[in-house]
Amino acid sequence: MVFLTWVIALQLVGQGALAQPQAPAAAIPESVMTIPDTVSQRSAVSGQPSAISDQQSVVGAHMRKVNAGTAVLLSALLPGGGQYYTGNVLKGILIGGAELTLAGITVYDNRMAQRTTDTAQLAYYLDRRNTFLWWTGFSLAFSMADAYVSATMFGFKQEQRLDARLVPFGIEIAYRF
Repeated sequence: MVFLTWVIALQLVGQGALAQPQAPAAAIPESVMTIPDTVSQRSAVSGQPSAISDQQSVVGAHMRKVNAGTAVLLSALLPGGGQYYTGNVLKGILIGGAELTLAGITVYDNRMAQRTTDTAQLAYYLDRRNTFLWWTGFSLAFSMADAYVSATMFGFKQEQRLDARLVPFGIEIAYRF
C-alpha cells in the first residue's frame, strides 16, 4: 500500500500536478504574450521562412518549471522523490535505495535490541542502531541538499560533471563546468 502511494505521488509530481499553479493567460500582459517585432520571419542563415512569426503567442508553449522547495519536500518525504521530480531518475533510485537500506538496518537492529536479554548483545545492537540512524539522517540531508541543487540548476544546458579516463601514464581527472 505504501509503495503504491509512493508510485502515484511520483507520477503526479512527474506530470506537474503538484507544482505551483501558473498565472492565467488573462493576467499576463500583452507585451509578454507576444514575441517582439525584432524577430524576423526569415532565417538569417537559410533565408527560409522562420518557424516563429511576428506576434506569435507564446502562452501555449509548455516549459516545465521545477520548484526547489517542492523538490526538497519530496526528498524529505519520499526516498529519492526530489531527484525523480527534477528528472534525475537514476540518482533517485540510488539515493532512495541507500536511504531505505540504511533505515531498514536501523529498524532491524532496534528490533534485535528489543528481543535480546544478553547485555553484551544489547549494547552491540543499540550501538549499531545509533550508528545507522546517524547514517540514515546524513543520507536524508544529502538527498534534500542534492534535490535543492538539482532543482536550482534545472534547465541549464550543461551541468557540472567529473570525468576520469585512463591515459598512457596514469589517470586523467577533469572537472567540467
